[in-house]
Amino acid sequence: MDAQIAHLRALHERLSRAKTSEERQALMAEQAKVMQESMTMMRAMHAAQAQDGMKGGMQGGGGMQGGMGMGQGDMSAHMGMHHDMMVQHMELMQEMMQTMVDYMGMTSGGMMRR
Repeated sequence: MDAQIAHLRALHERLSRAKTSEERQALMAEQAKVMQESMTMMRAMHAAQAQDGMKGGMQGGGGMQGGMGMGQGDMSAHMGMHHDMMVQHMELMQEMMQTMVDYMGMTSGGMMRR
């Protein structure tokens, strides 16, 4: 996901320096492709995470582990991974929203800046 974020940021920078409408069109097409790939990747990650959650819920029998088949250390690690994924998800969504805002600015005149 970090690579997708970096790619979108680089495309944004290149787009802000584009001189011709053909160059802008090509970069916007590439941005659209990267955003589509990012959405596909996020959906796959969400599905895998949901599947892992279901497996964990079925493993445990209850007791002190809360029925999830995880001990306290496992749960802490899981929550840390989930937090990191959510932070990356938010960064990616911000980049994608900025791309859309810039696109709207270009279609109505000048390019909007951050």
